[in-house]
Amino acid sequence: MLEEECGPIMRAILAQPGHNWLIPIPLSFLEDEFNLVGLSDRSDLSDVDDSLGFLINDDENDDGEAAESLMTRDGAMDRDLCRVFYAVHQRYVQTRTGIAIVVNRFEHGVYGRCRRHHCHRMPLLPCGQSSKCGYGVRLFCPKCRELYLPEGSA
Repeated sequence: MLEEECGPIMRAILAQPGHNWLIPIPLSFLEDEFNLVGLSDRSDLSDVDDSLGFLINDDENDDGEAAESLMTRDGAMDRDLCRVFYAVHQRYVQTRTGIAIVVNRFEHGVYGRCRRHHCHRMPLLPCGQSSKCGYGVRLFCPKCRELYLPEGSA
């Protein structure tokens, strides 16, 4: 699925700084309730139903609230919406289609390359260390089997 095929809210999330590794989630995945089981019960997520409403309906939630209201004063996306998107994204990248997209990006070095001399610029793979939101992604080198912080991370 190309980014152009997703709605304006998902495009806005994907366009945020640091979100260049995320992949668009097809609407059919978001609409299938099986893929969303248990999200409302997670303690690290809030406003799950509203956030999913925004992602599915593209420009307004169930209450008719406009997408523009998701932007904070500093131009960042609403934190709750992003956290729900991350949680659904974690599930989507584990599907056959999601894995194929990640493998393609890995093979093309989209996630970066290992700087160690003996790794010969081996492509890196993103690795989430927790299913909970707020834990940063690390980059894994299959050759030296080390985890690295992405460039620009503090």
